[in-house]
This record gives sequence, structure tokens and C-alpha cells, in this order.
Amino acid sequence: MMCLLSSLTQAYAAVVPQEDKVTFYIKNDLDHAVLLKLGTSTVTLDIGTTKKFHRLPNSVIYLAQPHIMAFSPEKGKEILKVERSIQGKKILLSKIVDE
Repeated sequence: MMCLLSSLTQAYAAVVPQEDKVTFYIKNDLDHAVLLKLGTSTVTLDIGTTKKFHRLPNSVIYLAQPHIMAFSPEKGKEILKVERSIQGKKILLSKIVDE
């Protein structure tokens, strides 16, 4: 009989149940592609693209500047704070991005 042991010193990412997250869609109805920053992830939305997101309530989505390699909130523009009220909704970028 074989037994696999794992070290107790290994770190595991905390798993957040899907039901605790807010699911919504963002559609890029602008005339150019955009770069969004969500936590540690970066997402590109091409013209006319709709993307589904699963985010924790109170998290923030930033519009990043593509020519800046390192991101910090000071170098991006906060465009959306995730709230439960947007659950299941489609959000048009033209409604939340001032250009």
C-alpha cells in the first residue's frame, strides 16, 4: 500500500466559493481595445468583445494604460467597484469610461 504525504509547510491558495462572487459581463463598445486590471490579472478587451467576470464584492476594476508596464492604482483609472447589484448584468464600457 502506497501513501502520499505532503509537507505541512506548503502554501495553498484560499478557495473562495463561486456563490460568494458576483458574476457580470463587460462589453467593449468603444472604438478601441482596452486593458483592464483586476487584482493581479490583466485582461484585454478588443472592440466589440463581451467578457464574463466572477469577482468578489467590493473588488475594483481599473482601466490600465497599456504603455505602462508596472501597474499601480495611481497609474490606472478606477472604472468599476464590484457590487452585488450588478449580478448578471451586462455593463457597456462607454457607460463607465470617460474619454
